[in-house]
Amino acid sequence: MLLLSLLLFPLLGAVILTALPGAGRRGSRESAGVGGGRFAIAWAVIPLALVVIMGIPHPTPDHGVLASWSLDWIPSANIKLAFSVDGISWVFLLLTALVTMFALAISPRFGLGSRGYCALILVMQSMLFGVFTAGHFIPFFLCWEMTLIPSYLLIRLWGGDGATRAAMRFFIVTLFGGVCMLLGFLALQISVGTMDFAELTEMAANKELAASVGAALESTGYGGHYLLTIIAICVFLYVQYTGIRRNGIGGYFHHLAGSPKDVVGWCLSPLMFLLEVVGELIKPMSLSLRLFGNIFGEDTLLAVFALL
Repeated sequence: MLLLSLLLFPLLGAVILTALPGAGRRGSRESAGVGGGRFAIAWAVIPLALVVIMGIPHPTPDHGVLASWSLDWIPSANIKLAFSVDGISWVFLLLTALVTMFALAISPRFGLGSRGYCALILVMQSMLFGVFTAGHFIPFFLCWEMTLIPSYLLIRLWGGDGATRAAMRFFIVTLFGGVCMLLGFLALQISVGTMDFAELTEMAANKELAASVGAALESTGYGGHYLLTIIAICVFLYVQYTGIRRNGIGGYFHHLAGSPKDVVGWCLSPLMFLLEVVGELIKPMSLSLRLFGNIFGEDTLLAVFALL
């Protein structure tokens, strides 16, 4: 219940903030805003205290889990609302609680601190708590996407010049990324039969995850390598198309020639053209190797943490 209280407490504070009196005259609204800011700062201390209490050394028989809470949502599909806190996620909870409290405390210096602003900050805190403690992809995805709403409103309403455009771009990019992530995990559910992080970690440690995903890709008749190659080629062609569309055919080839501006530049343009073409072909390969190294290193690190 301690973890559930931590997840819901900021939401309760946001509800109380929106229900505070002071919707009448301008003066009363301003005083309510000041009072709402102070209330939000005081309220943010409580989640911080809960996180500290959660981290106090105590017997943890369940593989280092400090706190957990779960509720079966769709048992037939093995979907549940599962949250848990271990040593790593506890650090992120502590940082989230500290940053939220300090952000609310420093906001009045920048003319921020209305009830709506503070309520959105608390909602954001609650959703981040869910992101860092989710033990299943579905609650992780829901909390992740729910952060879009307070983030969009905070940028849109208190972001200054160009806030409307920036907020919309942020919303679209993050939503699109979330949809792609959802499709990926749905494919994982179909191929291995689970989206539970603990089960996926155990499968990865036993080298069963890669085998299951590879078998699922091979069953499509195309294989994972061919599919990824097709996607990479599409991205490469789209980059070239974007360069031609923005610069025109002449501007595109002028860029490939090194953008010459004088006689020396034009004399070197054939060499520069060759180097630019080779560079355009090498960049996808170098970026692929770097991405492979990043992903391999991340998976190795997660496996090491899982086996501690």
